[in-house]
Order: sequence, then C-alpha cells, then structure tokens
Amino acid sequence: MAGARKYEGLPDIDAAAPDIYETPDLADDVSTLQETSAQSPSDSSDADEGASESSPADSRVDRRHTKANKARSKFQPSRVNADDVDFSDRLNLNRKSYRAYNRRRPGQYDDDPEELGDFSDDEETLDQKLTRLRHEVEQLKVTLEEQKESAESKAQEELYTDVLQISDQLDAITTERRGGTNGAHPDFRRTVHSYTEKSQQLVAKEKGSSSRGQTIEATDHSQLLQTLSKAAEFDSRLNFLENALGLSGSTLPDSSETSTKLILPTLGSLEQLVGTATAQPTQLEAAQLKTRQLLKDAERLSKLRVEQSETGQPPSSATNGENGHAAPDNQEQLSKINAIYGILPTIDSLSPSLPLLLDRLRTLRLLHSGAAEASSTLDDLEKAQEEQDDEIEQWRNALGKVEASLSEGQDTLSENMENMSAWVKELEGRIGKT
Repeated sequence: MAGARKYEGLPDIDAAAPDIYETPDLADDVSTLQETSAQSPSDSSDADEGASESSPADSRVDRRHTKANKARSKFQPSRVNADDVDFSDRLNLNRKSYRAYNRRRPGQYDDDPEELGDFSDDEETLDQKLTRLRHEVEQLKVTLEEQKESAESKAQEELYTDVLQISDQLDAITTERRGGTNGAHPDFRRTVHSYTEKSQQLVAKEKGSSSRGQTIEATDHSQLLQTLSKAAEFDSRLNFLENALGLSGSTLPDSSETSTKLILPTLGSLEQLVGTATAQPTQLEAAQLKTRQLLKDAERLSKLRVEQSETGQPPSSATNGENGHAAPDNQEQLSKINAIYGILPTIDSLSPSLPLLLDRLRTLRLLHSGAAEASSTLDDLEKAQEEQDDEIEQWRNALGKVEASLSEGQDTLSENMENMSAWVKELEGRIGKT
C-alpha cells in the first residue's frame, strides 16, 4: 500500500486495483489451439502427392513423404572423428570434441540407382589432392606423436603397417616418375646425368656472359673514343681562345713587331690612351715631370754603361760621389751588385715574357706533381692486377685438377657399378636356379 500511496499522484495509476491476479482454471472441453493452422508451403509438386487424395477434414495434416536417398545424400560426404572424445558435462579445458569434415566426389551409391546430382564442379584437381594428402599426412604425424606416449597395442602395430604400405606406394610412384626401378646403378646414372646437365648449363651461362662482356667492352671503347674526341675539340677551342686573348706561350704579347694584334694587350693600350685623354691638366704636368726625370736617369745610365764598356771596370767612386752616393767598402757586396748589373740586359729582354713564363712554370709544377701521384697509383694498380692474375691462374689450375679427378672418379665408379650390377644379376640367376 505504501507503493500505491507513493504513486497515486501519477497518471494512469489505478489505486483500487487488486495486488494479486489469478488465472481461471482450465476446463476439459476448452482448447487453447487455434481453429485453423497454417500449412507449410511445399517447394515442389511432389510434396503434395497425398494432399489431393485426402478429405477436406484432414487438410490440416501434412502428409508429405521424405525421400530417404535425398536425406542420406546430404550427410553421406560427412566424416566424423570421435576418437578420445569426452561427452560428459564437465567444464574442463582438456575436453576434446569430435571433428567433422566433408568430402564430395562423383559417383552413385550401391543401393541407389539414381545419380546424386552433378558433382563436376566439386571434383578435386591434382593440386587439391596433393594439398589434401599433405594435410592429412601432417595430421597423421601429429596423431602418431600423441600416441607414442601410450603403450604399444595391436591396433597401433596395424596402423604402422598400413603407414608403411602407403609409404611403399608413394616410393613406387616416385620411382616410376624418375624412370626406372630402384637400384644403385640407375640412381648413380641419374645423379651423374643431372650434374652433367648443370655443368653444361653453367658453361652456356659463362659463354653468354663472355659474349655480353665483349659487347660491353666494345660499347665502352666507343664511348671512350667519343669522350676523347670531345676533349680534343674542347682543347682546340681553348687554344684558339688563348691565342686570341694573348695568353698562349707561343704568341707572347709584345714579343715581336709582326705579331698579330691580341685582345688583352690592345685593351690595355686603349685603356691607357683613354686614361691619358681624360686626365686632368695637373696630372698631366706631374706625369710630364716624372717622364723628364726618367729620361734624365736613362741618359745617365746609358753614359755609365758606355764608360763601363770602354774601361771594363764598374763606375768609379768619384762618379758615385758626384751623384751623392758613397762608394761601398764591402767588396763582396760590390761584386754581387756588379753581377746583378750584368744580368740587367738579359732581364730587360725577357721582361715581356716573364709573367706568362712564371704562370706556365707554376702550372707545370702542379702537373708534374699530379703526374707523379698518378704514376705511383698506376704502379700500385698494376701490381695488384698482376697479383690477381696470378691468383686466378692458380685457381684455374686447381679447378682443372679437381675436374680431372672428378671425371676419373666418375669413370671408376661407373665401372665399379657395372661390375657390381653384373655380379648381382649373376647371383640372382644362381639363386633362381637353386
């Protein structure tokens, strides 16, 4: 009642309703079944064979007949393995249940002349048969390993006998596939033949690789010729450019009056002329004074040269005194100065070619150092190549000896096998006679 008072304020709550409901007792003449029952539809006309002959009062009874052969065909391919199966109600992780698998194959049953459908789509191919056989062999191996722990019994011995028979049948199939009966001599011949084929294949591969190597060498030679031709063309163009610019050692600038007008010296002279034309008057006056002073010094130097050439002695101390210079007391220093003074004409004659000559010498020094390094590297490479050639020759000789010994061994072994096979045949003939 407390619950009724609690929910009496809510809508659709009947507070006066009883708390206990009772169902009426069933009478004997009252049936709870429906007056009409729906009959399951038939999927074929054969299912209604007896329905047409029955009376309307028995229309609610399903009188379809079940074909035993058709029902059996649904379960005929099934295979159930119930070995070591526990059907008890115990909840144990080690319980084993039965295993069922289906295998369909074409054919007719012995007691049923009617063909059980078209099994052409489900026919096993050779690969499927091999896969199934491999799987079953693995299962058999696992089962035998599990049964090793148990004691030996007669059933297990029979099972091992069947396994040996199946193994013999597979060996017979393998022997027929290889072409020949079991025996040491045929097996030896097949082995030698297989190794001979492999050696021939290796020789063919080596010939193909050598021909490909020759083709590759010819291609590399042609590419090298193309590269050398391009390098020669580039060198000729570079020489022409150097000759035009005046950087070549063969056409030094200002080396002769009949030399062609070069680009760089011409540009230098033009730059000097333009600078002179655009210079300020004060700069021109200063340059004029310097030029006059240089001319005076040159005249004085020429006079000194003439005096020295006439007397054969260096300039006197009086002359140096007139010019405001004191005569050196050290004879060694004077001799060095005289030697340098004697080299001046040669230096003056070589002055136009000295810068280019120095550049050429520096370049030649770098080239000679690089050539020395390259020469040492080439010597090392030649030595390594000679060592490799010697090793390859040694390996080739050893391989030839091994091949010769193998061929001799094969011949000897084949002769021994033939003799043994003849002895075995003779022994078999004697045993047959006895």
